[in-house]
Amino acid sequence: MHPKLINASLNHEFMTTRICTILHSTNFPFFNSHTRTFVAGALIFLFTCVGNSQAADSEILAIKNNLAYDAILTPNLAVEFTMTPRWSIELGGSLNPFPLDDAKFPKWRHFAVWVAPRFWFCHVYYGGFISINAAYTHYNVGGNAWPVDWMYQQVLTNRFQGDAAMGGLSGGWHFAITSFFSIELEAGVEAGYTWYDQFECIECGFATAQDERWLVLPKIGVNLSFPIGGDQMSMTRRRWRLQRDGKIYRYCPCF
Repeated sequence: MHPKLINASLNHEFMTTRICTILHSTNFPFFNSHTRTFVAGALIFLFTCVGNSQAADSEILAIKNNLAYDAILTPNLAVEFTMTPRWSIELGGSLNPFPLDDAKFPKWRHFAVWVAPRFWFCHVYYGGFISINAAYTHYNVGGNAWPVDWMYQQVLTNRFQGDAAMGGLSGGWHFAITSFFSIELEAGVEAGYTWYDQFECIECGFATAQDERWLVLPKIGVNLSFPIGGDQMSMTRRRWRLQRDGKIYRYCPCF
């Protein structure tokens, strides 16, 4: 067995024992047997992904920022972990706290978290991919004409506060500019369900109605990506090595 695979297996066994011991020693009621098993399993899964990525001669993870979200004053950050040579998983979040003054409008405050497993047609962080997305968001909007007026017709004179759970598909292309910097273009669609309270005016705190509905939203990404780990080789050298090892086709369109 390859030495890196042996090390990954040993690290997996060590982390399994270590995580369970730490959680057991907390004595918090939250960490009952079922919860402790779930938390340990989730953490072990991430450590296993990192161990597998090292064995795949690829970057361990990538730190990302979506410029499309930045353009609408929504700071965001995501981390993408390598799982196998052709699978990765992205965990991210965004926050729009503006306006900071609660008395100022229009208001489009919200935060969101998401998880997105990705399948790469040739190799992680290179070329084309498809993504399965799941997201949750909490929002507080009022006095807006765009981009939420098509969802809530009274948004100019009312305030809406609620939650949404979304899921969808997207696809894109990863352009490796250098070994340390890349750009991703991504587009897709997400559908989900939202439940919310409607308030009588954009500044008032009295709810006049509660409602829920289905919604469909586009997903747009112009991501700056900074891969970390791996051997950081050039694109030409990486393609030659992957072809030599039979991990991609000689005329793979991703390169």
